[in-house]
Amino acid sequence: MTAIEPVDRRAVVQVFCALTIALALHGRGACANDILGPVLSTIDLPDRPGRVAGFTTQVELAAENSAGYVPVKITVNAVGTLTADRRLVFRIETQSGGQSPPQRGLTVDLPINLTQGSKSESFVRYLPKWSAGQAVEVTVLEAGRGLPDYNAVAGQPLPRGRRANENLLASEYQINWACIHDGTTISREEKSNLNNLLSIVYSGSGSIPFSEDEAEQKWAGTSGQPSLLLPISLEELPHDWRGYQRFDVVVTSMRELQSVRTDDQAFDALRGWVLNGGIVIVFGAPSPEAAFEQLEFRWFDGTKSASEIQPIAKRVIESVEEDEKALGDAVANLEQWIQQRRELGGAASEDPNRAMSMAMLDQVYADDYGMAEENLKIQQGRLKSLGEMGPRAVHRWKDEVWVQGVAAGRVVVLRGNDSSTAPPLIHWRIAERTVGYRRSPMLRRGVDPLLGDGRFQRWLIPGVAQPPVYTFMGLLTLFVVFVGPVAYRRTAKYGRSYLMFAIAPVLALFTTVAMFGYGIVSDGFGTVIRARQLTFVDGQSGDAAERVRATYFAGVRPGEGIRFPGNAEVYAYPESTGLSWSELNRKTPLTIGSVVVDEQTQRFDSSFLPSRQQRQFVTHAPRHDVGYFELTPAEDAVSPPDVFNGFGFTIHEVVLRDHSGDYWSAKNLSAEASRVCTPLPLKDSSKELGRIYNQHRPLSAVRESRRRQRSYRNEIFDLILEVNREINSSNVVADGIFEHWLREQLQTTGEIPPGYFIATADVSDDVLSVDEYELSASVRYVFGTLR
Repeated sequence: MTAIEPVDRRAVVQVFCALTIALALHGRGACANDILGPVLSTIDLPDRPGRVAGFTTQVELAAENSAGYVPVKITVNAVGTLTADRRLVFRIETQSGGQSPPQRGLTVDLPINLTQGSKSESFVRYLPKWSAGQAVEVTVLEAGRGLPDYNAVAGQPLPRGRRANENLLASEYQINWACIHDGTTISREEKSNLNNLLSIVYSGSGSIPFSEDEAEQKWAGTSGQPSLLLPISLEELPHDWRGYQRFDVVVTSMRELQSVRTDDQAFDALRGWVLNGGIVIVFGAPSPEAAFEQLEFRWFDGTKSASEIQPIAKRVIESVEEDEKALGDAVANLEQWIQQRRELGGAASEDPNRAMSMAMLDQVYADDYGMAEENLKIQQGRLKSLGEMGPRAVHRWKDEVWVQGVAAGRVVVLRGNDSSTAPPLIHWRIAERTVGYRRSPMLRRGVDPLLGDGRFQRWLIPGVAQPPVYTFMGLLTLFVVFVGPVAYRRTAKYGRSYLMFAIAPVLALFTTVAMFGYGIVSDGFGTVIRARQLTFVDGQSGDAAERVRATYFAGVRPGEGIRFPGNAEVYAYPESTGLSWSELNRKTPLTIGSVVVDEQTQRFDSSFLPSRQQRQFVTHAPRHDVGYFELTPAEDAVSPPDVFNGFGFTIHEVVLRDHSGDYWSAKNLSAEASRVCTPLPLKDSSKELGRIYNQHRPLSAVRESRRRQRSYRNEIFDLILEVNREINSSNVVADGIFEHWLREQLQTTGEIPPGYFIATADVSDDVLSVDEYELSASVRYVFGTLR
């Protein structure tokens, strides 16, 4: 039943406690770039004070169960002052017993340079993590050798089994919120804002809100358990966009957003995270234009926002009415139970359904009238809150809640005269419903580095690392011809048929060597790359988010390995082994290779790109000042407009849609050049958009094997599909936000929104991870909003 269950104090405190803890942390002198959220452990080295090698160090690792980029903070304190420059390497290795699957282990080296004369230095780095779990070993090296007693293990071994695996993915299913706060104390108005938000965080969008009295009680909760909502101070804001990747939604008021802008690095990190798929909710904004101006994005007209918000608001109102009815019935049941058990001595109800409810309440409260009356008071407060959110409050969302995409991310604006005005609870409910599948980091990025899947096959390099069937057939035909009609007839003619015992094996050996040699030579000895570069542009600022999915084939393993930008998220896209997650957990542990992460680059050693095997990597990163397209109307208002290519590279073809809804096209646009557009009739636009997409579509569809279809209910083979099912996504999002947007607009709907464009260009050299390569079947899609 919906109902009246006793308040689970432990669960409620778990949600509210992080607020108390985080606010207490404001007084500890937190510095910028602190790790946001729970910390796995703080490792103090050396572990024996008598073995100090001139310095002590403290290593803090974020507690992150699922795959992602994990922030680590390293603080080095010299004993006195450093008498010379020192180069240390902090090595962090995944532990097989604390990682799942155990074959996805990594060894990450963090070079740290200490300068002579310094007393204390701090560093923050972000480590790639391609497995679930938290157990790691930390070692400090100098001159290639581990320092004695500068070694420790953090984290716990993992239990095995499907349920344990699913528990590791909790962050993929729930919405993780962060709330930017600018002080050490919270005013009553700010507390009211957070109380409404916390009702959504704890109860979800379809359940009962907290009453005022109940929320006040929970503020007193003190516990060390993590929460789904983390308030962060302005001093704690990360300077790297990946610092926000642990969260799905960041909430801020207009006043705090203005304060964030005073720190350029923190502001760039927040914008970069939004461009790459994050969601920011801004409350206390007088208008959407004001909020977008603060974020340095552009607000279009509200037509598209209203069309998206309206069905969400309708569903929210319907759920409120259902909740109000269910809660009203539950309150009535509880009132009757208290009356019957206390005054009437437990007289049974004539209604069988109500009698069942009474019996259940007997088991819950066991004649504890004090608890029952306390719970009744809470539920009555909730019922009052629901009444204020019902049909009488329908008008509140109109012209008060707005949403608009910004590159791959979203900005939601809740109206308010100032930051101290608490948005109605219904606004938070609507805002929460806009998150959808974006609550899952795995679905946002469109890559599962743990298990992989059959979609690996879609982006293979055509004709590489595949047997040359027709060439082999030709060589075998020549072998048959030479052994039969030629060799045998010749030897028989001269009466030396016995020579066939030598000729046949020699020809067979020659044919085998020829086939083997051709197979190697045909693929070459260099590196072939198939790259799909997606650049999602915000035309107002010229900034962009970028996703690159690249398949590499190396004829000879590159000795220097492969390198990626230091500010990028890099994930391997493994090919499915056909084994379930539980089966992989029983296999032999394996470390894939070594990664060196410094401020500028991430260098993966050559073991990540073995010889004559295709390997795929997916990267995401923000890019600043990429460029823009700008349409300039003709002076006579009849001729086609001019389009200016503000990108620093040549555009092969572009389709643009102005804010009036008219389509235009242009081809072969040089960098920083203008050209008159060609009109594109509306009836031909969908065909043209489909052609642009189909020129570079995946190789083929992926089909599940019969074994996987039979076993899917009991085992997990495809995490992306599993997460889609768990969050009840209306559309299966398998390839991430970028690919999903591209396919939806170009192939499914056959139109792009007004004020948008789609273009193709050559893949840029700076996204390819080796120096010498050959491109095959590659493309760069550039799309986004016009300036």
